[in-house]
Amino acid sequence: MKFKFIYEVGAYVFMKMSHILIEGYCNEDYKDTANCRGKMGVDCFECKCFSFTECPNEIAITNDESMAEEFIGFGGDMESTAEDRNENIKKWKSICKSKIHEAYSDYMKEKK
Repeated sequence: MKFKFIYEVGAYVFMKMSHILIEGYCNEDYKDTANCRGKMGVDCFECKCFSFTECPNEIAITNDESMAEEFIGFGGDMESTAEDRNENIKKWKSICKSKIHEAYSDYMKEKK
């Protein structure tokens, strides 16, 4: 499965880009899959053994191979009551967004 979102405007070609966070998994033993590296990576998108699920309300940092090194998602002990869930998710998203901007600002102050 290939993901390409390209459109033309006059003589210019633009590619629409988005970052998608998913939880991927292999449906078969790595040893049974031809051309498998033995570990998950972006090349798995084209493999018939690859499946995925959504992971809403998560924040992550990735390594050089786009694999999450650290991540946390809303859930577990963050949950309270069903009535408060939507409001709590809004709070979680707001905090996460501010921390992303804070990380950028802190880096820009410290970069050489």
